[in-house]
Parts: sequence; structure tokens; C-alpha cells
Amino acid sequence: MKSLTVLNKNILVMGIVLFLPLFLSTIAFAQRHQVEGDGTYFLMNNDLEDEALAKERARYEALQSASEQAAIFVDSSSELFLDQLTFSELRSYAASVIRVQGLPQYTSSTSGRGTMYYCHLVAVVDTSDFQHTSFESIQKSRQKSEERDRLVREMDELKHKYARAYNETEKQNIRFRMKQLKDKFMRNEPYTSSSSTYNTAMAKLAYNDGVDYDNNEDYSNAIECYQKALSYDPRFISAYNNLGIIYKDVLQDYEKARECFETSVQINPAYDYGYCNLGILYNDIYHDYDKAMENYNKVIRLNPKFTGLYRYIARTYLAMEQYEDALRNVQKEMSNNKPKKYDYCVLGAIYLGTGDYNRAMELLEKSISMDDAYGEAYLYRGLTYEQMGNKAQALQDISRAKELEPGNEQARLHYDRLKST
Repeated sequence: MKSLTVLNKNILVMGIVLFLPLFLSTIAFAQRHQVEGDGTYFLMNNDLEDEALAKERARYEALQSASEQAAIFVDSSSELFLDQLTFSELRSYAASVIRVQGLPQYTSSTSGRGTMYYCHLVAVVDTSDFQHTSFESIQKSRQKSEERDRLVREMDELKHKYARAYNETEKQNIRFRMKQLKDKFMRNEPYTSSSSTYNTAMAKLAYNDGVDYDNNEDYSNAIECYQKALSYDPRFISAYNNLGIIYKDVLQDYEKARECFETSVQINPAYDYGYCNLGILYNDIYHDYDKAMENYNKVIRLNPKFTGLYRYIARTYLAMEQYEDALRNVQKEMSNNKPKKYDYCVLGAIYLGTGDYNRAMELLEKSISMDDAYGEAYLYRGLTYEQMGNKAQALQDISRAKELEPGNEQARLHYDRLKST
């Protein structure tokens, strides 16, 4: 037993003798170096940020500065071989291992627009922390650095959005999102973006404002709001659709209208409204009836109960003077949905085309009785009066149609024709 104890002691001594040089060489190898960092952040006079966030932003910038100095020191060390690392990786890794000494020192100066915060800190970098870097540790430090950078970028973006916010509701949403980001930044939590949710909410707010302006016929502000909605959510198909309608019906910029409608169906190939509006555009403006029917057939495949669809198809058949097909489709529309002024107008136009002027007059008067400001019904009633030999009444009705719908090219052409005869 005694001999075994002696043997254990001898093994211990030999181990110390063998490993001591290695231990001492590690101590000799490790180098400690002091670095300093300075950072600033300007806190504007608004209710979006506060002093605590401003100080943390200044401290973050100071830490970045210190990390860069630490990376330069480590990169220049003759004892380390870190050629496999980029300087960016080295800096982000340094930020995760340097040790801040004591408390950061803060000062501030105030101007008319806000307060500038300054932060100074001292840290120590130890080269021993870089001896056994691994792919996993580098990736982890880089990911953490990128997460913090994304937080900073989104907070800065919110500041710009806040300065341009339209109303208090929008500002409230921005303040809410800023609080979420601030909490993560102050607690140094991983960045998990909910910006898509935020952007969706902001897009809906802008879109709803656009609809309000649209309903009040304030089209310039409506366009601005729809475009703002698309800046938050470039895939907001309803905004494209409403923009297209304004470009077509109000501004008569038909190419822009077509671009908007086509974009909406490219984003969502199942968007029936986009195909329907393309059909109307090809029918009314380009008189490309094959293209119109092609788009209407896509709507039928997607949503055969789409309100107004068979009336639009009837109008295309009417333009091609295929009166039986036109009649069949408008009757189908009226059986599927409650008849509207548009349906009676199309019916009247069909009977005008077939020469049944009394029936046409009856239906067109029914349409006008439902809305005495419906220009297209006046146009067809005027043409019916013309066929019945009442030129004066025809000119009066077509003049009324031109007045109600200044963009109606057919009303203008027929008015000019009647005036010149």
C-alpha cells in the first residue's frame, strides 16, 4: 500500500514536469491589451425615443469602436494565425469577448433640435480568447452582430417614417414598433423581425386612407396613399387594382392602368378583380375583344359568381354585334344578381342594335330612372331617339351624356356627328 502511494506521487510529479512548460508557454503567449471606444447618439425632441435608448445607442457605437481597435491589435499579433478570418469576422468576434472595465462615462450637450449623448468606455482584449476560435463561435458572434445591426437599422428607419407620418394613428403604430425594438436592444436580445407584420398594418392604414380619398373624389391624395401602401407592402394587390381604376377612369392613362392590373394578377394569379378589370380595359379602350374574353374566361374559372361578370361579357358581345350572345349573358347576370341600372342599359343597347326601338327606349328609361346621372344610358337613349327620327331629343340626350362623362369618347363622337348634320 505504501509503495502504491509513492508510485502515485511519482506520477503526479512527472505530470507536473511534463505539462508545466505547456502551461507556462500559454501564459507567456497570452497578451492583454487595453482599448478605448467613443460613441455618440443624437436624441431628437420627439416622443419616439428616450434618454435610456439614446445612452444605449451611444454605448453600442463606443463598443463597436473598441471592438475594431481590439480586432486591429489581435490581427497584428505575431503569435496568432488568423488568416482564415475576415476583418469583419474578427471584429464581431472581438465584440463578443472583450471585457469592459468599470462603467461607461456619459456626457451630453443640448441644442435646439435635441440632445447629443457621448459615451466613453475602456475595455480589455485578451489574445488567449482567440487561440481556439471555431467555425461555430465565429458564426455565432457574426450572427449576433448582424442582429444588433438590423435592430439599429430598423429603429433608424422608423425615425424617418415617424417624421413623415400622416396622422396620429400611424404615429401610434410606429411608437408601438419602436418600443418593441427598444426593449430588444436594451436587453441585448436576438433580433426577430416582425417588420412584415408592422409593414402590413401600415399598408392597410395607408390603403384605407386612400379609399376614403377615393370615395370623396380626391384622387391625387388617393393615389399618394395607395402608393404609400405599396411602399410598405409591394404585394398589396388591392392598392394596384384601385390605382389602375383611377388611371383608367379619371386620368385616362390607360397604359399605367394596364400595368397596375397586370401587376396585380402577376402577384396573385387567382385575383379575379384584376382579370375582370383587364377585360374591361381591353373591351372599352383597346377594343381587343379576344383579349377581353380571354380575361373574362379566367374570372369564370376562378369565380363564376363574380358580380357583374356576365354583364361585362354581354358588353363585349354587344360591341361585336353578337346580340343573341349578349342578351343571353345579361339575362344570366340579372338572374344571378339583383338587376342594376347597368343591366337595363346594356339590355336597351342590345334592343337598339336589333332594331326594337320601343323596347330599347323602355329599358333605357328604366336605367335613367334608377340614376338620372348615368351618362351611358343617356347616350344609348339619344341614339335610340335618332333611330326613331327625333334628332333634337337625340342631340339633347347625347349632349347630356357628354356632360356627365367627359371621358366618354363615343358620346363626343356621336355629338360631333349629329351637330355637323
